[in-house]
Amino acid sequence: MSEHEPKNVSAVPTELITPASQAYMNAAIAAAVQEAVKGVFAGLQPMIEAISLTPEKLRDAQKPYVDPAHIARELRERANMKEQDLEARRNVELRQKNCTHQDKNGRWAISPVHNFPDHNARGICPLCHLWITPKQWVIDSPTLECPKGYAHIVPEHALYFVVRQIETLS
Repeated sequence: MSEHEPKNVSAVPTELITPASQAYMNAAIAAAVQEAVKGVFAGLQPMIEAISLTPEKLRDAQKPYVDPAHIARELRERANMKEQDLEARRNVELRQKNCTHQDKNGRWAISPVHNFPDHNARGICPLCHLWITPKQWVIDSPTLECPKGYAHIVPEHALYFVVRQIETLS
């Protein structure tokens, strides 16, 4: 025995080292290694699937992060803004309904406006910002039934006679 060989290892007798026994040992070792590798990869498969990049994961990774609290706050703010807008519209309608459209001397406060292409004067009350219009064509917003919008004639405002009076006086 040389110095470099382990001392407790017994030497394999030469009559046991045959090509058939070598083939058997090689096959047994290969099968054991293959079984061990299968076991390792079977344990790693869920982790590999979890970290693998699929098209769905790539799309999700490219989306910006959206904070649920931010979305909830925006929804609350939108609902609050709609409510405030409706309240403001009701207040404007109420103010215009209760306005006398007269100044402190009892004269009409309605002012004529002339810059329209149909050359018909309109009137505006500077106290409540009421817009007084003549009989005119109006095209409403498009709908599924009327994709170009619904055109109809709107009758003149109830106070349009005041605009005509003011026009005849000036």
